[in-house]
Amino acid sequence: MVTHPGKAGALAGWYQQGCSGIIALASFPLISKRLSAADAGIWFSFQSFLSIIILTDFGLSFVMSRQVAYSLHAREGGGLPRADFIGTRSGWPGVNDIYWTCRRIFAWVSLISASLLLAIGFLVLPHGKIGNHLTPVTVAAWMLMGVGTLLSLQTKTDQALIEGLAKIYWTKFISGTCQLLSGIGVVFVLLLGGKMLPMAAVVAGIALFQFFCFRHKVRNFAEMTPTHPVGDHAALIRKFLKVAVPMGVLNLSSFLISSIQVPVLGLFFGPEIVPPFYLAQKIGQMLNLATTQMVSPQLPLFTRELADGRAGLAWARMRRTIALGTFGTFVVNAAFFAGTPWLVQKWLGPGRYVNSEVLLFMSVDYFILGAAVFWAQFVFAAGRNPFVLSTVLNAMCNLTFLGLLCPRFGLAGIPLATLSAGLLTNYWFTPFKGLQLANDLKLVASKP
Repeated sequence: MVTHPGKAGALAGWYQQGCSGIIALASFPLISKRLSAADAGIWFSFQSFLSIIILTDFGLSFVMSRQVAYSLHAREGGGLPRADFIGTRSGWPGVNDIYWTCRRIFAWVSLISASLLLAIGFLVLPHGKIGNHLTPVTVAAWMLMGVGTLLSLQTKTDQALIEGLAKIYWTKFISGTCQLLSGIGVVFVLLLGGKMLPMAAVVAGIALFQFFCFRHKVRNFAEMTPTHPVGDHAALIRKFLKVAVPMGVLNLSSFLISSIQVPVLGLFFGPEIVPPFYLAQKIGQMLNLATTQMVSPQLPLFTRELADGRAGLAWARMRRTIALGTFGTFVVNAAFFAGTPWLVQKWLGPGRYVNSEVLLFMSVDYFILGAAVFWAQFVFAAGRNPFVLSTVLNAMCNLTFLGLLCPRFGLAGIPLATLSAGLLTNYWFTPFKGLQLANDLKLVASKP
């Protein structure tokens, strides 16, 4: 962890993935068999709707993590032109300013996210085909799951600080362990004959435990005091929001590209059709997330090297990581297409998975998306965000194609729409901007 934080972060990320995978293997068949088809679909739809609440982060935690890595190591001559890092005091005093500014911002975020939780629960869910299956018990389950999501949001500042210190292995370990505990709790509830409400109570309880774990780690790692930022506090908030808002717009657009798929299925086609597609989506996302575990621990190290003025080392890290990540993405998506139908049939039985046509479109889309995202992550880590407009266009194209292709191609229209929209926008634009960054790094590194 001391000498190779990037490798430690990757190992911890795979541990988190293993926890998630084990719980999915154990819980999905129980949820599908011990809950009714409608309740299982509602449970999975709730999880997708709660990802909307997470959007109220609006890019703040990512910007905070990147800024911590930069401010802690910033020196004269570090960074690149056209970067949007915020000028703060250097070292731990600057980190202190960032942390307590974000704590205050997230206090307001919690009010917004709570309002959104209530709005979805009482204004959105009752309409559409999900509303036909809502009862006071399911509404109470929604509120408990929402409380867990709100607690997870409040851990974002602590998690971002730890990751900005290049100790991402701790955030992965804590998150993975809490996922494991939450899943074990849900499995026990189902085995004991419980239904959706006690399942949701377990999720909320583990979220509270995770909150205290992250807060404890910040007290251990951070060399700063709980004081207000020095200088013009309001000006620092404005600067932070100016950088974070474009990232939030990008995250919202990304939601309309991928995460919107399951809610659309539940609202317009009924909750019964959700589980097979939700299962394929989660398996694909889990496999592709395993490759990003090799990349994400490298980002704070990359930013640190830029802040130190070591552009040559930063470029070498970027080149090496993208090559490894792209190869890994190809391997996992080939396995996703070729191997998961057999796995699901052995695991759940026939008729529980999407057909090969849907799976092919999903595999191709995930591969191209994953390869493009690696370039984008390093562009973000360099203090740039040129992807807002292209991602908004991507989202608009995706929603348009969903309306055009789903009536014609059925379930296959969902990944086909996402793939088509991506090829028109971000799937070529993101590597293009990544290559521009690479050229800038090589240019700075060549200067004496």
